Amino acid sequence: MSNASNVMLETEIRPPITQPVVVTPARALYWCIRRELWEEVGLNAWPRVVAAVAPVGFATSTVVLPPRRREAVAVGAGPLPRVIRSVVGGGACFGAQHSQSLENWAMAVPGLKVVAPSTPADAKGLLAAAIRDPDPVLFFEQKSLYGIKGEVPDGEHVESLGAARVLRDGKDCTIVALAAMVPRALAAAAELESSGIHATVVDVRCLVPLDTRTILSAVSRTGRLFTVEENPRLCGWGAEIASIAAEECFDDLDGPIVRLTTPHVPLPAAPPM
Repeated sequence: MSNASNVMLETEIRPPITQPVVVTPARALYWCIRRELWEEVGLNAWPRVVAAVAPVGFATSTVVLPPRRREAVAVGAGPLPRVIRSVVGGGACFGAQHSQSLENWAMAVPGLKVVAPSTPADAKGLLAAAIRDPDPVLFFEQKSLYGIKGEVPDGEHVESLGAARVLRDGKDCTIVALAAMVPRALAAAAELESSGIHATVVDVRCLVPLDTRTILSAVSRTGRLFTVEENPRLCGWGAEIASIAAEECFDDLDGPIVRLTTPHVPLPAAPPM
């Protein structure tokens, strides 16, 4: 590498190690795949990078996958703190190419942590936890949730990755939802209650690590499981939860597991469709 390149590295991409750095997707990718550059400029640790990528469909194969693979095969590779924030989901007439829900894609990459908040408080607390985490974290933000309002704790607020939350208790069934499907699940539970059906609603919050203990405990108690997924039905995250529930608490189930999903089609832009 030329001296000019070394100067560029020193002046343009050498941030304080202890602080998170917000960068463009291209720069994040540059850091992720060129660890040896950091060694050349004398850095002995990775910076904490927060990259904003929108939409996620354009970035999945280039920004997300190489870092985890590189860490796995590199000799002596240490922690790889990376947070990739990306806008996902439909409901805003952006068309098929900008309305994808790819959380289940990310689940298939070993070593990646996958987060999808449903409230402003969780957006703050889970993002803070993701930045502090030593592993790469994909932080999915459903675009239709940007306009919602809610209470957010003052000061430092850090949630735990891998902890689902029970938002409503009921004895008749368990509804498991993620991101924008959480408020819809709560609305459905309220409507069911008027018919005498009391539903437990669980906000998954993190797909990886997955809080199976909270989910299975609720399923065992109610005997019925419904997953509410924005992603297309084929290979959705709810299929994984359904598989785990069928294996771990089959004898507690009083009926078949039901998955409520988007059809396996590209999302149209027209609201009536």
